[in-house]
Amino acid sequence: MEGDILSEEALEALERDWKSRQQETEQCHGRVVALGTRAEDAGQQLRELELRGQALRRQIQEQQREPLRALASLPLEQAERQLRGCTEQMAALTAQLEEKRQSLEKDKDEAERLRAQREADARRAHEFREQMERAKENARTRGEAEARRIVREARAQADAIFEELARLRKEQEKNASWQN
Repeated sequence: MEGDILSEEALEALERDWKSRQQETEQCHGRVVALGTRAEDAGQQLRELELRGQALRRQIQEQQREPLRALASLPLEQAERQLRGCTEQMAALTAQLEEKRQSLEKDKDEAERLRAQREADARRAHEFREQMERAKENARTRGEAEARRIVREARAQADAIFEELARLRKEQEKNASWQN
């Protein structure tokens, strides 16, 4: 075989590699879709937490509007406990919201990384397909050129054989005419 012509085994290996990369790309796409779903779920949970936080803020604001009346009817220690509880709830809610935000950012970063990987895999698969097409075209072109060369050689050999046969017939006719 000539240096640039790929063997059948090499073409099969390239095709297997291409199929493998295509499967990896599909798996990567599946992970991106799953991460997108997780991000949507986390976003919904974040919206729910924000709504709960807003409700707590409204409660605190309402309690702050009437602090003297609400606190005047309660003993001082009980009022302090109630305010501390609201503050602790707000701190816990803020911590939960921050955790969700960080989780969403991680999911977003992972989705972006997987998207970039999927695009790179798609580019490599496209380049591989083009390389395969070029290799097939090159092999076909070389095969056709080789076939034309073989046909030319066969014709030249056939012509030489026919010329030899014609020469032998003439010789045979001469010999036959000498004998007669």
